[in-house]
Parts: sequence; structure tokens; C-alpha cells
Amino acid sequence: MGSQPSVEDPNELDFSTLFVECVPNHQILWPTLSNSYKRPESAYWINDSPIFDVGIHTLKLAFEVMMSKELKTRVVRRNDLKNQITWEQKTIMREYIDWITVEFVGNDKTSTFYAISRSSASRFDFGTNSRRLYRLVECVKQELQNPLPLSIV
Repeated sequence: MGSQPSVEDPNELDFSTLFVECVPNHQILWPTLSNSYKRPESAYWINDSPIFDVGIHTLKLAFEVMMSKELKTRVVRRNDLKNQITWEQKTIMREYIDWITVEFVGNDKTSTFYAISRSSASRFDFGTNSRRLYRLVECVKQELQNPLPLSIV
């Protein structure tokens, strides 16, 4: 569990470096999906489980939207039928993005990435069906302005 996908992308940012530069000593609380999952003390524990891989790439997506005009990122999706993680390449323009949410679905460890347009409230769907919403960008903006422990709950 937790092994990184073998697919390499030359456009992929080194998120560990981005993470350290932007949010030093950053603490994250991820939603507990079942009794068998424990919330990690730090995002550096992401590799312990595929669901945490999904989580850190969600934050990566939020950072990229904030920092670049054009977003090119690999979006992680879990294929439960084949029990493997796949990647999709997506490109969107920053000026059309208002906020991003991530949704987790129960114990099946799937997630959905949404980018919401300011003007039309249209939704860019980056993943699979899911239910629970978590606002990310506002949390990240607050963290960048005031470096304090950040909880996404």
C-alpha cells in the first residue's frame, strides 16, 4: 500500500518541495473514513496509504491553481474494480477558478476533485462520484497568509 504510481510526468511539480516552501511545519487532519484508518500527524505520512496519496495530491492541485495561470496536473483516481490507482491529465485556467473541493466516499477510498467557476458556477469534474465536500483553497490561502497548523475537517 502507498506505493507511488510508476507513471512519470516531466510537468509534474515536486510537491514535497512545494509543500516545504509554502507551508513549513504544516499539520493536516484528514477525515477518518473507517475505524481502520487513523489520521496522520503530518502530510509527510501520505505514503502510508492510497487514500492519503489522494489527499496530498488534492492539496497539490489547490496550490497549483493558486500559483500558476495554467494548471497542468495529474489527478489521482482510484479504480476499485481493479484495485489500482490511475492518473488523468487535466488543464484549466486559474482565472476561471473560484474554489476547489474534494469529496470522499465512505470506505471505498474514492475521491472527486471539483473546480468551481466564479462566473457561471459550472463544475469541472476531475474524478469519481462522491458525497462529502471539503473546501481547500480558502484553507490554503489562510495558511499561506498566516502560517499556522491547518485542519481540513
